[in-house]
Amino acid sequence: MSKVLTAFIAAVFLAGYAVQPPEKTVPYKVTVRNGESVWDACAKVASSKDDVREVVYNTLKENHIKNPGDVQPGTELVIRVKEMK
Repeated sequence: MSKVLTAFIAAVFLAGYAVQPPEKTVPYKVTVRNGESVWDACAKVASSKDDVREVVYNTLKENHIKNPGDVQPGTELVIRVKEMK
């Protein structure tokens, strides 16, 4: 019985570590310039806390972009980056 109780308590504590609130993000509105890609636009606003690949992925998803090569100059993107503290 004590082994089961110990395993249950360990599982509860480990589950608490796995459920962490997501980091706060700050949205930026960026207009894509001539000759600029979505990656370039994201890299301009990303900080050292951000993984640019993750920022680009989330930007494509949030802005409903299926093909980043089709993004035209003048397109306004919402780019979310991690809040600096």
